[in-house]
Amino acid sequence: MIEDKATKNLEIWTAVDKTDPKHTKKFTGAAGIPLRNIDPVYRMKRLTEQFGPCGVGWGWVIERTWRDAFSNTFYDKESGEHVTEVKDCVYAQVYIWYVWEGERRQTGPQIGGTETGRTPDESYKMAVTDAFGKCAVALGLCADVYLGEFDNKYGRPETTSAGSRGPQLPPCPKCGKMLRTSKSDESIYCWRKPADGKDGCGATWKDVVALQAAGRANRTADAEPSGSAGSNPPAGDVEQPSAYLAAKGAILAATMPVELDTIIRKLKASEKEGRLTEIEVVGLEDMVETRRQEVMAV
Repeated sequence: MIEDKATKNLEIWTAVDKTDPKHTKKFTGAAGIPLRNIDPVYRMKRLTEQFGPCGVGWGWVIERTWRDAFSNTFYDKESGEHVTEVKDCVYAQVYIWYVWEGERRQTGPQIGGTETGRTPDESYKMAVTDAFGKCAVALGLCADVYLGEFDNKYGRPETTSAGSRGPQLPPCPKCGKMLRTSKSDESIYCWRKPADGKDGCGATWKDVVALQAAGRANRTADAEPSGSAGSNPPAGDVEQPSAYLAAKGAILAATMPVELDTIIRKLKASEKEGRLTEIEVVGLEDMVETRRQEVMAV
């Protein structure tokens, strides 16, 4: 009986949750994570297939639009000072209505927004599209993209909850610097970038299993990393610091792209001030880009 009810409740969802890859566009987020945009016209086509012509079986209502300044303060590395930046943004509150079982129904309203870095009509159109996409996914439209099913089916590497490729990596067990996963294979290497003063030891491991074995061997021998004091041990050994948890909570609570931009700046400032380690900032930046994809369903 419970299964029958669940099946009925998911009737619309399961009818529209699969996405045709031809109508998505790959792009790379700021943290190097592969993401996808969904064509808004494709969303409209799927709604038409499910409910009938727009204006008859479904449609959307713009409840209100507004323009407002968004102010945020961040730490500027070059000047060594905190800088306040004000951005002009536009917002739109939208809901989708549809006819189901002979009755008109609607989604809950959603808010979309964008910066006014373009013509006014284009900015408001993007804000409406943003809100429209959020309403559509509430019905299950293209939900496989957000749930990770689409990515796995069409070959994108599986991600952790933080949005990074593969498992969350600890600092290098040899020097304590940042580790990266190779894009061409499963090997793991210690990042080297002398220009930024973040030169690692260049050590490499065949895969995660080999890395974990090296880490266990080092801990058994009580060998401390030669990196700076405060480098975190491998994930799972100790509880994450409060600064990390606070940043993670802020990312999950963000509902606007401009909020995520502010978080990125604060992460950099926290790293400079020593409240977050380099590996933590990389993981959090990946989370930001994953969250950005969720709030910018354009």
